Amino acid sequence: MKIAETISHWHLKGKQRGDQKQAMDQAKTIIVQGRVQGVGFRYSTRAKAESLNIKGFVKNMPDGSVHIEATGDADSMQSFVSWCHEGPPLARVTDVIIEEASPSVSNDFRIR
Repeated sequence: MKIAETISHWHLKGKQRGDQKQAMDQAKTIIVQGRVQGVGFRYSTRAKAESLNIKGFVKNMPDGSVHIEATGDADSMQSFVSWCHEGPPLARVTDVIIEEASPSVSNDFRIR
């Protein structure tokens, strides 16, 4: 009986941690405008996201912008959004539009 109670306690404790983690995560849609295509922006975005443990994706848009869906903890997201205003060395960011979004169900960060 004691072992079952311990296992049950660990199971519930893990669920609570997971629920707290999800509650603390932020999700954002980020549109980056300017000279952001053909300059390595998507690859640099993925590298930055991976370094901050951010999940989601990045893709080029037909209008020349870059679309990002990102989910991560508050501190990481703040750093990531700040980086998006600069981008890689060859990029020239003119505008960044940020909206709240639904959390990503992805386990990694991908280029689409």
